Amino acid sequence: MASSRASSRKEHLVETALRLFNEHGYHATGIDTILKEAGVAKMTLYNHFKSKDDLVVAVLKRREEWFAEQYRQKTLGWEKKPAGRLQVWLEIYEEWFRSADFNGCMFQMGAAEYSDPKGPVFRAIRAHKERTMKQFATLGAEMGLKDPISFGRQLMVILEGAIQGAKLFGPEPAIETMREMVRHLLPYRA
Repeated sequence: MASSRASSRKEHLVETALRLFNEHGYHATGIDTILKEAGVAKMTLYNHFKSKDDLVVAVLKRREEWFAEQYRQKTLGWEKKPAGRLQVWLEIYEEWFRSADFNGCMFQMGAAEYSDPKGPVFRAIRAHKERTMKQFATLGAEMGLKDPISFGRQLMVILEGAIQGAKLFGPEPAIETMREMVRHLLPYRA
């Protein structure tokens, strides 16, 4: 029972930190603010995380899990062709851009605030982006594209730019441009 309660407190801390980091940024959100919002003692935080960086990494992992879960839910029980799976990814981004809590990419924000390539936060961000790019390259290979690695990189750049566009100019122009740019990638099949 105690481990269940501890796990619940840890989850609550991560969810609270995720919300606050998304709203205010990592450096602008202090540990005391997180603790106050979560309603837990500092000792509870340090029982689960060695440092704020460890909490940030846990938040980023949670965010990555959220995207994976969105994809899993949208593809559950069907075998779409690779192009259909690409459309699912675009729909996930579109829905995210239109959501009330959209405030840009927490990974992009983290890369700007934690720029030391040897630091744990930057390494976690880079690993996430590399996994995402590899996933897109695999999708490109399944679609029979001539250069799936280049496709993965280009799709990644398009989506990263669309995120910034949605944050700066609103979702609809970003979505329209993202879809148009992805259409330009697809004719290059083997």
